[in-house]
Amino acid sequence: MSRCHDRARTEAPTQGVRRGQPAVRGRWHLGSDADRRRELCRQLRDRFGDELPIILVSGARTEPLDRSAGLLIGADDYLVKPVDPNELLARVRRLLARSQRQQTLAASPEPSLTKRELAVLQRLAEGLRQIDIAAELVISPKTVANHVQHILAKLAVHSRAQAVAFAHDYGLLEQATARRIHRSPWDPDGRS
Repeated sequence: MSRCHDRARTEAPTQGVRRGQPAVRGRWHLGSDADRRRELCRQLRDRFGDELPIILVSGARTEPLDRSAGLLIGADDYLVKPVDPNELLARVRRLLARSQRQQTLAASPEPSLTKRELAVLQRLAEGLRQIDIAAELVISPKTVANHVQHILAKLAVHSRAQAVAFAHDYGLLEQATARRIHRSPWDPDGRS
């Protein structure tokens, strides 16, 4: 992470951050100047969109209204000093993971899930267990587990819950529903 202490005073704030480089590139000391903070957030958002995580850290602006304003001007997170280093690291990692997932999705707007993977994902979203999905799709539980592993890898997530959240966020479940044309003879409720 580069240090940009008074860089905001000597050059344009977004010069230290370039598209395609690591998301966390700089730290600007803006003091308590809300206008400069707002302008920097606006410039970063205009130039990089939501793919660049922004965390505001302040020891002077600590009221709930200040934190809310920081989030409303475009920051992804707002921390009040003193900040526990482990908490800051966890938040940075989480934002970078989200940013990386968004960049991966932007490069490939529709993950290449097979029809069967979409069917498994749809049933995961409906809350079915692995064994129930296997029975409904007339496949073995081991095959369901393989499909789940492929889904996790293709969506670049680490858990079934994250896969379902991702699917909801990016409309994959609607696509899965639209792609399921034939009613399964093994499904008495018609939920194929």
